[in-house]
Amino acid sequence: MFRRLQWDDALVILAWALFFSFCLVWKFNIHLMFEQYEVVQGKRPFDQVAAEKFDRLFKLIIPQNILFYSALWSVKLSFLVFFYKLGEKIRSYVIWWWCVFGATIISYIACVADIQYKCTTTVSSIAWIEAHCRKLSFVQWVNRTFYANCAADVFTDILILSIPTIILWNTRVPLRKKMVLFCVFGSTIAIMAVAIIRVTIVHSTKQGVELVWLYFWSMVEGGIATMIANVASFRQLFVASTEDVSLPTISSNPFSGKTFSAF
Repeated sequence: MFRRLQWDDALVILAWALFFSFCLVWKFNIHLMFEQYEVVQGKRPFDQVAAEKFDRLFKLIIPQNILFYSALWSVKLSFLVFFYKLGEKIRSYVIWWWCVFGATIISYIACVADIQYKCTTTVSSIAWIEAHCRKLSFVQWVNRTFYANCAADVFTDILILSIPTIILWNTRVPLRKKMVLFCVFGSTIAIMAVAIIRVTIVHSTKQGVELVWLYFWSMVEGGIATMIANVASFRQLFVASTEDVSLPTISSNPFSGKTFSAF
């Protein structure tokens, strides 16, 4: 069974492992987040005990954000690797694939790079965080990077979705099967929707995002992305069926009579 695993399968497994780790950490530390929320709301005093819990919570922010983005982008790369195999013999398709791949990698680096490392106790002290990270100008800047990350997430999903659309639109596949595959690959729209909801729910122009809601919707988005990545069974079934019956072809130029194998 494992001999038949492809690189896209390995990336799905990696995404699941990263997301599982992300959830596992919060499983055992979620109380810190709720206690921090109560302190911010004024329901608990900010004493020495609260400061120590803040310190423990903020030490988790950096690794958790990296785990989240790594899991999400592993799903994107899984689809990209699979889509590459669909049209690897078509030069224009491969060029576009590399453009999308480059944009996906750059967006991942940007999302990880703009994490507010200074506003975590891994790098700074509680006193420094209180003095600098609660300023309105800084909060607004952080929120802008948060929105930018969401835009990068959605934009790369749209780019990735364009790849199978190009293939399926021109490939000689029965209409019924083509529509099924459009629905399967179009399910990534659900990930985009949750990404937008995630930003909308925690939106604020005067204060930082609420960690409770932020990571709740992060778990929802990561879970949906991982489940959608597991539609690989449908993808492999489609590839197997086309290989057994006949190889569909796709025109290299809509005005020429030359054709190339799409699989």
